[in-house]
Amino acid sequence: MKKQLGLLTLGMALCLVVPVVGQATGKGPDSKATITIENDIKKQERIIHGSPDFNFGTLEMDTSVSTNTIRTNSSGSLEVENKDGGQGWEVGVEADEFTNDGQTLNYESFSIPLNSNGVSGDPGEHQMPEPNGTINVKTGGRILVSKDGAVGTFNYEMEQAELAVFSNQQAEGLYTANLTWRMGDYVK
Repeated sequence: MKKQLGLLTLGMALCLVVPVVGQATGKGPDSKATITIENDIKKQERIIHGSPDFNFGTLEMDTSVSTNTIRTNSSGSLEVENKDGGQGWEVGVEADEFTNDGQTLNYESFSIPLNSNGVSGDPGEHQMPEPNGTINVKTGGRILVSKDGAVGTFNYEMEQAELAVFSNQQAEGLYTANLTWRMGDYVK
């Protein structure tokens, strides 16, 4: 099925509940969020079919340390398709701020580590696309790279993601962030 270019919005869970002082009690609410996917307008042959969800659940804030860290496994994988074999390509991702009713979460990093065995698919005559290393989604970066333009559909199963939250003066509540995934030409 041919996908249309442009902006595609999918559901994605990226949430965090952070109490200001003391320990959180009980189970936090289920999370909801959105994801924005942008396909390369110049290359209709490149499509992002799906992306993983990250639900960090509830973080019991420890104010005796400067940073609290929480980890989660992704649900789902990054699925991309390239039909154009002449040009290298890459997939990048960047997160908006985590917000809750006008409050912004003060966090250090949101990282997805490298999973060197996480890519599957058949690249044909080309090399298998490679994960680009651990990235801090807060500042954005390349997560998957095919320098020689591998043709086919590829899935990338990501390792456990990590969110490092500063402990100072965090308002309690459910925080959500949007991730923007882009697939475009490989840039050296």
